[in-house]
Amino acid sequence: MFLQRHLPVLADAFAHLRQQRIERKYVRWTIVCSVLVDAIGIVHMYAALRALGAEATMYIASVGYLISITLHVSSPFLRGAGAIELLMTYFLSSHGIAPVQAVSVAFLFRFFQFWLPLIAGMTTFLFAKNTFWLRIFPPVLMFVLGISTMIGSLVPAR
Repeated sequence: MFLQRHLPVLADAFAHLRQQRIERKYVRWTIVCSVLVDAIGIVHMYAALRALGAEATMYIASVGYLISITLHVSSPFLRGAGAIELLMTYFLSSHGIAPVQAVSVAFLFRFFQFWLPLIAGMTTFLFAKNTFWLRIFPPVLMFVLGISTMIGSLVPAR
């Protein structure tokens, strides 16, 4: 009743979700995979802290990873490049890690999370032979996806 009175759009969305057939097996599998990906990211942050001799606690690793993911998702340019390193360095140094060590941890973590996969993807894209469709399909798909997102945001929800 509260949602229907104050947020009718949200109440309609929940009503629509209740009408859908959801297979619990796939929901559980999705949750397990998502938690596993995040756990690996936290362990990766922990390993970066330990590799550079910084104080490594699960709290620092978890919050550092959370900072990375939050800015990664919300940044409009290069998945938070620069902003993640800056905020992660600030967080680490505010928790007793020397500033030079904090910068090193942030860059090591980001190197393996972002820069190395980016470089590997660019290398295979630029130097692979006979891959015309591999080169053309992703930009065309992104264009179509962007157009469908814009149309979806313009069309009112039912």
